[in-house]
Amino acid sequence: MVLKLISEHLLFEDGDIHALGLEAYVTSPSVSPTATLRSNTVEYPALDHPGDYLLTINNCTVKSQKSGVARRVHSFTMRATITAEAVARGVAEVPVHFHALLRICVVGHNNEPVSGRPIVGFVLDQLTIEVSVNEDGYLDLLVPPGEYMAYLLEEPSVNQLLLVPEGQEDAGIFQLRSSRS
Repeated sequence: MVLKLISEHLLFEDGDIHALGLEAYVTSPSVSPTATLRSNTVEYPALDHPGDYLLTINNCTVKSQKSGVARRVHSFTMRATITAEAVARGVAEVPVHFHALLRICVVGHNNEPVSGRPIVGFVLDQLTIEVSVNEDGYLDLLVPPGEYMAYLLEEPSVNQLLLVPEGQEDAGIFQLRSSRS
């Protein structure tokens, strides 16, 4: 099965994709559960049954077609429905609804990135992710429009409300100010 991510706004390159069947009969333990995404397309032999899937894409470069901004996104998820017709053709087109790129930077009192790779939390609708920022002091995310809470896992806790507006592919850079230098 070939999956094609269809987006008017974003290009996806060089990421690892994992599909979790949302129905018990969908997954096959004999087939590798991950595949590599290249140019919005992935060859994924494990998807050989119609059904609903949760796609998780990790360490993927996502580029805004409008602004040209490209970011290496740690992880994002989306739902996909694979029809019997798509299975028969061997190709499924998966629409990617509007999402925006955003960067969370962890800075100290001097506005420089904090060393030590602090952990940032990001609250989505029904999921919270906590991950260490990269060696340059930031975390790139891909999220749908909405209001989100980002926090820095340290004492005292640092929280910030983030607004990702509708229609803006690059939501910008948000800073979390650490009490550490």
